[in-house]
Amino acid sequence: MRQAMNKAINREELLKVLYKGRATPTYVHGYYPDLPGWDPTWEKRFPEMYGYDPAAAKRLLAQGWLSQGLYRRKPGSSLCRGTGTHSTRWRRCKCSCAK
Repeated sequence: MRQAMNKAINREELLKVLYKGRATPTYVHGYYPDLPGWDPTWEKRFPEMYGYDPAAAKRLLAQGWLSQGLYRRKPGSSLCRGTGTHSTRWRRCKCSCAK
């Protein structure tokens, strides 16, 4: 799920449009190249693992939790018209929407 969400975000476009080119990408939250503990391979591995690729994002979602019938219920709402067995945590749906 995390990798699919990351692949769905066009960071280059965000940097260009939202930040007008005045920002630099962050590969690992809280780390930058001059900080102790920085791993120089993060920058090289990032495009393959999390780079913008909408087709791969859709494929990962289809292979992952969407295909397994996992859903998230918003407090006070219901995702389906089934038996209402959804909880407020991630879990396998037990009603007709999973069939």
